[in-house]
Amino acid sequence: MKRANSKKSKRPEGARQRANGAGASTAYRGSSVRLKQVPNNNNNHGSKATRPKLAGRSANVVSDSRVAPQTNGLEERRNAQYASALRNFDTAARLFRKQEYDKAKEIFEKLTTTAPPELAERAGLHLRLCQSRTRRPRPLPKTAAECYVAGVAELNSRNLGSAIGHLERADKLEPQREDVQYALAAAHALQGNAEEALEYMRASIALRPANSFQIRQDEDFVSLADDPRFRTLVYGSDAPSLPRRV
Repeated sequence: MKRANSKKSKRPEGARQRANGAGASTAYRGSSVRLKQVPNNNNNHGSKATRPKLAGRSANVVSDSRVAPQTNGLEERRNAQYASALRNFDTAARLFRKQEYDKAKEIFEKLTTTAPPELAERAGLHLRLCQSRTRRPRPLPKTAAECYVAGVAELNSRNLGSAIGHLERADKLEPQREDVQYALAAAHALQGNAEEALEYMRASIALRPANSFQIRQDEDFVSLADDPRFRTLVYGSDAPSLPRRV
């Protein structure tokens, strides 16, 4: 027993120190790991970084909440304006069908400037229809002078059929008017009716010989320029010879 104890007691001091030192070092390192508090920089910076992001998102939400009601209100006003314009259009359309054109015209005219584009275009079309229905027709000419004026106006507009109608009526009312004969000759010449044109031309020159000089300068008779009868009637024996055609 003593030997055993003595052997144990004789354990080298250095070994005991190394053993104690190793245990102490291990315990120290362990305590240092447990006790040392390393600052969590990621958490701190993360909390600081996330706060502006949260604030930014909340700011966006606030700004969106302010814009959204304005947008919705604008759409509501547009819809209300369109609905009001549509009601007015329906009212004017009913008046139009009842042939109350004057009342319908007032509403359609207002819609052309206040309604949305697609509805304003339709209102403009109906407005023109109302105007055409309410326009009073011109009174028919009664005297020869009125018929002549109407015929010349149609002749200048190249409405030849209407012009001949007015001029023939004037000729019936006053057969010996050289101006009526002249206008009828011009109208038939423009229509290509050579026989009728020469007949009225002859009557016009017989009533007023100076008309032959005017006919020479009048472009309405160009279609008859190569007709020998026209040249004899207008120029007489002094008619210039026609140029040879190659």
